[in-house]
Amino acid sequence: MPPIKLFYIFLTALMASLLVMPSLYNLSIRVGGVDMPDNERKVHDRAVPRIGGIAILCGLLISVLLFCTATTFISGLVTGGLIIFFVGFIDDLRGLTSVQKLAGQIIGTSVGVIISQNHISHLGDLFVMGNIELPTAFAIPFTIFCIVGLINSLNMIDGLDGLAGGVSAIACLALAIVALETGSRQVFFVSAALLGAVIGFLAHNAYPARIFMGDAGSNLLGFTLGMLGVRLLDVSPTVSPVAILIILSVPVFDTLYVIAGRLISGRPVMSADRAHLHHRLLDIGLGHKASVLAVFGWSYFMAAVAVLYFNASDSSLFLFVILATVIFYLLLSLLAKYYPKGDGKIDADTLLLVTEWNSAIERLGDKLLLIARYLAVLILVIALPVDLVPNPYHAVASAILLCSLLIGVAFNRTWTNQLLLIGLYLTGAYLLYEAENYGHSATIGDVPVLAYSAYLFALLALIIGIKIFIRKRFNILMDSAIEFSVLLAVIFIPLMPDQLTAPYHLLTVAGKSIILFVAYKLFLISNDVRQNRVVILASILSLFVNLINRVV
Repeated sequence: MPPIKLFYIFLTALMASLLVMPSLYNLSIRVGGVDMPDNERKVHDRAVPRIGGIAILCGLLISVLLFCTATTFISGLVTGGLIIFFVGFIDDLRGLTSVQKLAGQIIGTSVGVIISQNHISHLGDLFVMGNIELPTAFAIPFTIFCIVGLINSLNMIDGLDGLAGGVSAIACLALAIVALETGSRQVFFVSAALLGAVIGFLAHNAYPARIFMGDAGSNLLGFTLGMLGVRLLDVSPTVSPVAILIILSVPVFDTLYVIAGRLISGRPVMSADRAHLHHRLLDIGLGHKASVLAVFGWSYFMAAVAVLYFNASDSSLFLFVILATVIFYLLLSLLAKYYPKGDGKIDADTLLLVTEWNSAIERLGDKLLLIARYLAVLILVIALPVDLVPNPYHAVASAILLCSLLIGVAFNRTWTNQLLLIGLYLTGAYLLYEAENYGHSATIGDVPVLAYSAYLFALLALIIGIKIFIRKRFNILMDSAIEFSVLLAVIFIPLMPDQLTAPYHLLTVAGKSIILFVAYKLFLISNDVRQNRVVILASILSLFVNLINRVV
């Protein structure tokens, strides 16, 4: 499948999620879908809408229905997902008992599993004693149990702004890459759609969150990820069941750890406490953003291992996930012992603050930023001489991105507009893709366009590196969950198979996209609206020329 079509799947879900989100703020007030900070476990200090799951549902559903063939898997996913979503939505608005929620989750999951005709048929060779096969009569109930467990795990980990969404985005990327490696097209497509929907939601859920996904959103994420994992195992015999467990290990083992602690202490399994991973990170002194990023980092590490070794022996992967998880929680316990309740607290949000330098360094940094801004403009317009042939798919992609930028500018011309910011990120990556794949014969003064591009990017990387170093702007690299997700998508590209990345020069596009992304972030924090508009106008101009070339 050409990457440009995958781009449509992702972009449709992303845009649908983003466009639905603003209407949810007023709707949440009218229907009573607001989360109040009414107990010590909640870390927010104000009322926050909690029906953001609607945006995730809309993004996923629209993209899947438009681009995915109607199969038993898609039918089961959509039908079961809608049931699961509405169970969570009712809970968000009116409240359900634990038994009612569990019953609704079991019913929705059962419908999805039965219609899809996918189930976990074996657990692999976990103990070097042969493959553990599951009889059909037991396999279907076991599959339902696992998916319901994952649904509740995602719900339990949804305790900090952007946390559940970011962890789910990492899992989506990992599942998509494994699906690509094994030829599981529908898992690949749905993973891309879910990723777009989640990132659109994260634009409003990043710290400090303006909206929560609620139980409806976490239920839908857990169910969809579970169905994707089961489908991947059912159609791809080379994928180890343990690899899927590793991809989803952060929420799963967090839940197991919490439940085990409650049972050992003689408390009810459903009782509330502050034993979850994110609560423990907060208690040892990590700030809100730093705690989220720590969980993201651990999730990425586990997902990367699963992607690289998804077809390794089951016993080796099982030993790894057990040892890695035990070591991780032991280290966390040691930190809690030496830094109880924030004593000697490691306030990463404070440590990441910019250190004041003398005025000469300030002036040098400002000049470097000005140079970097115009280098970015040159990079955007240098692709204009590229000879492009008419292509309806590329034309529509350019038109969608152009519309997103124009709408963003119309609503708010500053870089605080999330739609505008995401549009700029995607525009930069898209124009780089066009230049790298179709600009090999283009020249400016007998010098190849791509040579100019390489030199400009090298200079831009040097300048932003110096700028970040002299002003200690390291916090801009992962300032929020949405930006972490953008970087994460690029970081995952090197893990993709060479047969996909090489023909489309994706590694080069990814590397340059990271540089451009960080440059955009530097421009953002400078708050120089007039100079930033130059970059916005250059992006709009380049997209417009690209659109004309793809149409005529």
